[in-house]
Parts: sequence; C-alpha cells; structure tokens
Amino acid sequence: MKKRGGKRSDRRRGIVLALPLVLVASQTVSSASSYAYGVRVPSGYRVTARHHPGSGVWHLELTRRGHQVVNVARIERGSTHKLRILLSNGRVSGPAPRTERTSTMCNRVRCLLAVNGSFFTTAGAPVGGLIGDGRPLSSPVDARSNFSVAGDGTLRLGRLLMTTSLTTFYPRVPTGLLRRTAPPEERAISVNGVNVRREADRMVLYTPQFGPTTETRGGTEIAARVVSPSGPLRSGVPTVLELVSARSGGSRIPGNSVVVSGSGKAASTLSALWNDVKAGRAESRATVTVALSPGVAQSVAGKPVLIRDGERATRTRSRADARTMVGWNERGDVLLVTVDGGGPGRAGLSVIDAANLMRSLGAVEALNLDGGGSTTFVLNGRVVNRPSTSSHRERGVAVAVAIL
Repeated sequence: MKKRGGKRSDRRRGIVLALPLVLVASQTVSSASSYAYGVRVPSGYRVTARHHPGSGVWHLELTRRGHQVVNVARIERGSTHKLRILLSNGRVSGPAPRTERTSTMCNRVRCLLAVNGSFFTTAGAPVGGLIGDGRPLSSPVDARSNFSVAGDGTLRLGRLLMTTSLTTFYPRVPTGLLRRTAPPEERAISVNGVNVRREADRMVLYTPQFGPTTETRGGTEIAARVVSPSGPLRSGVPTVLELVSARSGGSRIPGNSVVVSGSGKAASTLSALWNDVKAGRAESRATVTVALSPGVAQSVAGKPVLIRDGERATRTRSRADARTMVGWNERGDVLLVTVDGGGPGRAGLSVIDAANLMRSLGAVEALNLDGGGSTTFVLNGRVVNRPSTSSHRERGVAVAVAIL
C-alpha cells in the first residue's frame, strides 16, 4: 500500500511540475504570429474577412481591438495577375478634372484590386518618378525612393535612375581627293526631365502621356513626329524623330509626337538647333533615348522607406493617420496594405508604427505611399476600406497601383 501510494504521490508531483511547462508552451504558441492566406497575422489582430479574387492573389481584412482596420493584399510571386501603374484620366497633367478615384481607375481596366499610389501636387500632378508598362511617365524628383517591378518580375526599392538625351546629326563636308562623304557628326543634348514642370534653364521632354499641351510659357519648343518605333515612347529604346516645327511655349502634343521644351540657356540651345535645321546645317532627323534602371516595367514613388533588409528603416516622426504601403516578403510576394484612420476609434498609424506593422506582416522591404484622405483599397471594383475624408467618401488621386 505504501509503495502504491508513493507512486501516486510521484505522479501528482510530476503533473504539478509539468503544468508550468504546459502553460509556458501554450503562451509561446499563442504569442507567435499565425498565418492566413500566406500572410503573417500580427499578434493582437484577428482576421475579419478574407477573399481570393484571382489565381495567386489574396486579400485579408485584419482588425485590432475592434476598430483598427487593416486591408492586406498578397500577390504571389509568379502569379499570372500583374501589377500595373495607372494614371488618373490616363494623363500626368491636363485640364480638369485632374484627379480620378482609385475605384474608377480600377474599373476602367477591370482590375482585381487596387490601392492609391504616389503623392501629388495641389494641381493634381503626381510627384516623383513613374513608369507604366515600360513607358516613362514622369521623372524622379528629390531623393524619394521608388517601388519598381522589372519585366522579369524582379522587385526593387530605391532611387529610380532616369537619364534622357536628344541626339542630333550634322552632315560633314566631303574631304579628300575622292570627296567621300563621312557619317554625320552626332551631337548629344542632355534633357533634364520627362513630363514634369519646366524650371528655369531646364530642358524637358513632353510626351502625349503628359496632356494635350506642354502648359508652358515662353522659351523655345521643338515639336517632333515619332518615326520609329511607332507608338508610345519606351525606355531604353532609341526613338527616331522628325523635327517639324518650333514655337514659344504651350505647344500641342499630338498622339504621334513629342515636344522638347527649354527655358533660359536651354531655350537658346534649342533655338540654335532649329536655326541649323532650317539652314540645312543639321538634319531634321534626331533620336531621343530615355534610359532607366535596368529593366524597370512598373514604378511608383513614395516616402519614406519603411523597411530595408527586414529592419525598420525610418525614424520619421509623424502624427497617426491613414496609411497606404507597398512592399514584399522574403518569398518575393508583393504586399499592398492600407490602414484606416480619421474616424471614431480609427486614429491610423504614425510612420514608425506603419513600418512596424509592415515588418509584422512579413515585409522585408516596404515603402510608404500617399495616405490620409487618399488611402483607398478597392476589391472587385468596390471600396472596402473607410476613407478618412470628412465625408468618408473616396476622393480623387493622381496614381493607382492595380493588380490586373
């Protein structure tokens, strides 16, 4: 009997000793991040909605404390559905209305989902470098970074490098006893930007994606017809032009043309070129080349960088607000994320908190896009987040990042 009782006592002690280990183990499991649709769900959040709008495309709505709402899209690496940059009304600038709702842009191209993109000016023009389907839409500005997708699907986060040059041709005078004609002399002119506001002493290339006119005053502008290859100007491809006319500001930009516009010293350079063309000293043929970071097909600008190499990359102090973010996880899946703000119990997130959230969602690289009242998440043509405008209605923006 004593022996049997001793065994029971040992078993009881064993159970008592094991209980703390069980509790510790259960706490460890519960505090670890769970996964849903391949998205890491941060501790403290619960999944309140989930959708699978297309092959390799997933959407989750996450809620924290009943009121902080986060929408997350994961686009699987190798998905047949692709990311695309959309311009409001198909233009960088132009007449009103300048901006367009994200949902309208999305529905126009029948996308699966979309979020708002770049910051924009009070006039509705996007700020920063934009590339759409390999076409240069606007030049980079200041030191802000770009989220870029190469043609082979490679993802990049950093400054978008864009250089633009206009090459003109000057016939050489035949020399030697046989009076052989040598190839024409090539003269390269550096162009300072594409589809951006022309500043003093600067030269800007305007394409039909800018708008119906250059919206400039004064200076010198040379209009040129695109000879080959036909269609929109593409990055990395020298485009043959036929210089056809010159005027002072406000030139029209027909669909098959570009305009090179200069002010100050740049205007003098263009004036001299046009005089040489009229006098026969220079050929009316020229080429323009826009060189980009290798292979970039889609690119959108934002700031600041939130996550770099899996670690928080910003110390920016900001108020809590609605946020829109883009990035990718270690598998190369793209993450599009919005956080609601600007309502009862919906204060949004600071930039630092937004970075922490993206890291918790598994992002190894992430960029902050336009937020506040612009923050919009569209799924199957419908706005599923709560915009933080005063009326909580979706507002127009300059750019959308869509999945087609």
